[in-house]
Amino acid sequence: MTLTNIDHEKEIYCFKVFYAFLVVLLLRMNNPCIGCSESDMQALLAFRQGLVDDNDRLLSWGREVQNKDCCQWDGVYCSNQTGHVVN
Repeated sequence: MTLTNIDHEKEIYCFKVFYAFLVVLLLRMNNPCIGCSESDMQALLAFRQGLVDDNDRLLSWGREVQNKDCCQWDGVYCSNQTGHVVN
């Protein structure tokens, strides 16, 4: 191997590492929320039972498949790292 071959191999290695990092970063940005924790969802549903919601503001809160992720419920905010409700 000559010096230029070693340099070329280092460049290829650096490119592969950079490319792998970029792919992981893009995948993470594409799906930033890991979803609602089961215990938080159950706590919110229990809290909802004690409320009167005449204006249907909590309509998105539910057990149905489309409403299973409490991070998507109106007025609920979750940590992107843990999935726990933060507000």
